[in-house]
Amino acid sequence: MTDTLTSPCIRICQLDQDHICIGCYRSAEEIGAWWQADSATQQAILTLARQRQRDYAARRRNNGAISSTNTTSQ
Repeated sequence: MTDTLTSPCIRICQLDQDHICIGCYRSAEEIGAWWQADSATQQAILTLARQRQRDYAARRRNNGAISSTNTTSQ
């Protein structure tokens, strides 16, 4: 296995109704796979998490309106 990236976990481990952590914005599946994933896969997970974070923030700004971007990887 190649070098791994630092986990984005910020110790706010709570999943929302879509099974996305409200702390790091990774899916439950991504969290479970993190330590076994190679660095390229981890980077892809981080990219998805950052996009989810932006989508969630936009949704909050729009009073809960659903974004056109899919926020789950499942």
